Amino acid sequence: MKILLSRLSSLALLLLLAACLPPQFEETVQQNPAPPVAESFPQVTHYDGGRSGFEIRETSDLPEATANLFAEGVAAIQDGQYAQAVTLLKQVIEVEPDLSASYIAIARAYRKLDSPQQAEENLQKALAIIPGHPQASNEYALLLRAQGRFAEARAIYDQALAAYPEYLPLYRNLGILCDLYQNDPSCALHQFEQYLQIDPVADDIRLWATELRMRLGIPDETATEVQ
Repeated sequence: MKILLSRLSSLALLLLLAACLPPQFEETVQQNPAPPVAESFPQVTHYDGGRSGFEIRETSDLPEATANLFAEGVAAIQDGQYAQAVTLLKQVIEVEPDLSASYIAIARAYRKLDSPQQAEENLQKALAIIPGHPQASNEYALLLRAQGRFAEARAIYDQALAAYPEYLPLYRNLGILCDLYQNDPSCALHQFEQYLQIDPVADDIRLWATELRMRLGIPDETATEVQ
């Protein structure tokens, strides 16, 4: 069984290895079989107790050859071979049409190929599988922003942040959208402040927040008092 794992901005294929039961337990299992536990996928885990972030799991009995095609498709995108990536990822989708990661990856390739309609269609499919998926939402909002569909992009960011408030690129890009494209510095400042609550050492975000406070006439919380 293959598990497709999305943690923050990364995609990876994991193989779950079944552990062998010791002989003394095998007989008990055979005599008193436990009822199978039905797992529902995709699974979303938001970490707590000192851990930050989240995890999205999607499962399928992907043949090894198909899993390799997915990995090759992602590698092709990283190498700038976008047309080749589309060809590979289409084969993955044909075998397993219910994995959001394939649609997100192929949408990235289509966006690089300047095919926004195909990119949008695939991102919509990914979001139908996992509503608010942070990576799909970020890709989709960037695509909409490039088309001048600013209100739609902002709505996508808001929906994704409601479900995945740990995903920092959403705050960053929504802040940029608010400031540079919608002339809403208050919105931008709020996004950057939310970002800094999670990652207080992000120097670029801190500089942007300081500049926005100056424009808005708000005392800079990070300023140090001159002795």
